[in-house]
Amino acid sequence: MEVLILSKTNLGGNNVFVGGMVLENKQYIRLLNPDGWHPYLDTEYQIGQVWNIDFQKVENLSDPHNEDVIVESQSYIRSIDDLSGFILQSGAHIWRGSIDHLFDSRLLWAEAGAGYISELQRNIPKHSEGFWINDRPINYEKDGHYLYLPAYRHASKRKMKYKGLAQARASIPAHTLLRVSLARWWKPEGSVDEKRFCVTNQVRVEIFF
Repeated sequence: MEVLILSKTNLGGNNVFVGGMVLENKQYIRLLNPDGWHPYLDTEYQIGQVWNIDFQKVENLSDPHNEDVIVESQSYIRSIDDLSGFILQSGAHIWRGSIDHLFDSRLLWAEAGAGYISELQRNIPKHSEGFWINDRPINYEKDGHYLYLPAYRHASKRKMKYKGLAQARASIPAHTLLRVSLARWWKPEGSVDEKRFCVTNQVRVEIFF
């Protein structure tokens, strides 16, 4: 199947998350090696490329992290120069406007500003990845060891962590096509039984322009 490579984001160590979209049905997938692990930093996959990929879906996945697939074979087909324009014309679903619209408005927001999903809530999103066109400019701010995108930080404490491999830009204009995703499950410090996962920005600069 023809798969468009959408993202390569920081997993830590020598591995990366590689996200893609099946062009035939707009299905989001996350590519894993035949051994079930994530590709290395020097993977052949590059954002904007289209590959012919045979894959098998990983069994026993649950919403929203239902995108993992095992790659069985792959071959490069072509590259798309205007990736943002292609996505806008592809028919892929795009959240537009306020950050509160992300993931079908099902995010909860911690006091410090991070968005998250709780295992205790109902109506968990169907996907952990998606596109967003922001309604206001976003400026990067250094916060500890992380770069944050404080879209609503001073008004209503909304922020996202930047996880791209490319150098972060100083600002992102309003009405920019961005890619966002939910991090894996984790348990907040001091919590006995609740699990959460947080929203993290997985935008690559190639998707902006």
